[in-house]
Amino acid sequence: AHHCGVDDDSQNHYTLLVSATNEKLPHTVDAPLPEKVFREKCQTFKEKHPEVPPASFIIPVYNEAKNLPHFLAFLENAENQLWAEREFVFVVNGCTDDSEQIIRDYLEQSYLNGRVVSSEKGIVPAFKEGASNRELKGFVGKLDADTVLHPHALDLMQMLLVEDEGVQVTYAEPTPLDSQSVYNQWSSGAWEQWLA
Repeated sequence: AHHCGVDDDSQNHYTLLVSATNEKLPHTVDAPLPEKVFREKCQTFKEKHPEVPPASFIIPVYNEAKNLPHFLAFLENAENQLWAEREFVFVVNGCTDDSEQIIRDYLEQSYLNGRVVSSEKGIVPAFKEGASNRELKGFVGKLDADTVLHPHALDLMQMLLVEDEGVQVTYAEPTPLDSQSVYNQWSSGAWEQWLA
């Protein structure tokens, strides 16, 4: 928070948890925003706010090789209807797998404005390193490499921050890549019985 210019509880060195008095989620999983409505909302927003502040997204990475292909594809295909300048700072912190190489290989072949930096192990050192290595001066966000956000989430969060100066922090509910759903909740034994 200090590196981003956000007031924080400076005695708490162990968490990046942010709590708020009031909550207003930019979107919810159980009430998705239809694409047409989303694009109209973006168009109206751009007419009122032609200059959208840029955003830097810090992504701590610790042994995420199995999740990175899906996460990177999500980032590249996420909506940017605002045409906002965005950068993605991947902070490799103590990895023992090939996460760093996966990111570097993907970035070489993608449209993402991203780069890889290193830090000592731990979420706090990773976030601090990422924040101090950002090039854009604007909003700062943190993304988790083992999740996937709704495709509208980044745009909706930026719109919320621009439209309401009283809002200093916003977030979206990510979906863990390994979360249980109706499509993967059965054990392998149950699938074998069902297939038989």
